[in-house]
Amino acid sequence: MVRRASFSYLLASSLTLTLGLIWPAPALHAQIGAGEKEPVINKNKKKDKKEELPTQIREELPEPPQTLKAEATRLSFVSAPLSGRGLLSQQTRDALKALVLQAHGAQFIRLRAFVAGTGDLRRVPQLVSEMLNEKHLPLPVVTTVQAGALPLENAQVLIEATLQQKNAVNPDGLRFLTAEGATAAAAVAALKQAGELLQATCYVPSLEGRSAAEGVFLVQPQKLSSRAETTCEGVVRASGPGGERGTLVFSGAQMAFGYSEADARLAFERLDRTLKSAGTSLKSVVALNYYPLSRQLGELALKVGQGLQDPSRRPAGLRDVIFEGLPSIDGAFAVEVVAQSGTPN
Repeated sequence: MVRRASFSYLLASSLTLTLGLIWPAPALHAQIGAGEKEPVINKNKKKDKKEELPTQIREELPEPPQTLKAEATRLSFVSAPLSGRGLLSQQTRDALKALVLQAHGAQFIRLRAFVAGTGDLRRVPQLVSEMLNEKHLPLPVVTTVQAGALPLENAQVLIEATLQQKNAVNPDGLRFLTAEGATAAAAVAALKQAGELLQATCYVPSLEGRSAAEGVFLVQPQKLSSRAETTCEGVVRASGPGGERGTLVFSGAQMAFGYSEADARLAFERLDRTLKSAGTSLKSVVALNYYPLSRQLGELALKVGQGLQDPSRRPAGLRDVIFEGLPSIDGAFAVEVVAQSGTPN
């Protein structure tokens, strides 16, 4: 009996040991208690390391278009009031806010900014894109030029706007004109002889002792100018036949880089290609402004430009007004146009 008991005990112990090797012991969480889980320990994570925030990518703003079409009979013109508060960026924002209020829902077609001082001219079109994009408004073409001075102390930017209204406001169309005179008043009087003056910008050799009339804006294009006369460009509401009544194409400023005739020709060829993509060309221009940085560059622009235009046309615009600077330090002159749409190339 003793031997049988011992043999049975040994057999049971052997089976228990064998089964223990085949089937592991109950899981730890079963021993801890029903419903409890094992603690998770991440050995690779440092206690003091802060979680990294996702990188925020700033949305790239659209650039102003190179050309834009508008109906001449629906165009109107406004300008933002000058301000001497803050630097260029703040004054540009304030001017754009004022223009949006004056627009009353009309579409911006063209903005032209005259910048005085040392601010970065490239900032202006950036702010135009930023602010109008925030308001979900379509972008206009933009021209930015550096002038010598504006008729308000500490003013750094004057912005003019061309708007397209929902309904016709110029039933007989528009006329783009340029006049010269010994004074701004004399040049403006010459413009008014052609019709109701909607807007005029006068380029004066000095702002000292000068005051602008309503709807007339004064710009001193250079800090030191050798010119004695004043040049005024303007738009009048036509009365009777002869006004521009169809679709017009407005371009932004095209810059020439370099001082040779080949450089000037390249700038006009780029502009002409841009106009042709909008259904017009340099041969259909009704208004053309040059913004040269010297008299020699102005003469070069005029010579090359006339060779690409229709000789039977005499477009209005600036020809021999010299400006202080352009958005690029390599720029020699800039040119912008208003052209009839749908005319033969």
